[in-house]
Amino acid sequence: MTNSELLHSAAAALEALDTEYLVSHYADSFLLEDTPNSLRITTKEQLTSYYRNLFALPGVGFEVTSLFTCGGWAGLEWIWSGTKPGQDGGYRIKGASIIEVRDDKIARESIYYDPRSAQS
Repeated sequence: MTNSELLHSAAAALEALDTEYLVSHYADSFLLEDTPNSLRITTKEQLTSYYRNLFALPGVGFEVTSLFTCGGWAGLEWIWSGTKPGQDGGYRIKGASIIEVRDDKIARESIYYDPRSAQS
């Protein structure tokens, strides 16, 4: 599988909110950094829990708006959206992931977004 195929497959899993399939794209030894929350995830169990909790948010959705690969690196831009419990309307947050690929798996992902930028 090429890096581009790997990332397109991971993006499809993200958009489908498919935790198990998304987690299968990560190497056995990896690092995921959710930088706004100062989270560092290094085990598949933590990663599975992270995505299950994220995907369980009310009305949650992800749309990958652009993706590129360059050697062992990749970048994704995405929009995270959902509803606000007990409130009218929802939110849309633009973000990006910088990804390092090794041996056809995601070895490192750094996620960047500003939760204060949520647009209704």
